[in-house]
Amino acid sequence: MIYALDSNIVSYLLKNDDAVKRRFQNAVNYNNPYVIPPLVYYEVKR
Repeated sequence: MIYALDSNIVSYLLKNDDAVKRRFQNAVNYNNPYVIPPLVYYEVKR
């Protein structure tokens, strides 16, 4: 499964939300790929 992170998830990760970090880390541990779409990158970067 490929995970596409939305701006809310990226924001929660940047704020160190424990529940979101745990789920994301579980996905990474199972070698699931993830992407950050260009629009999400723009929203978070600005």
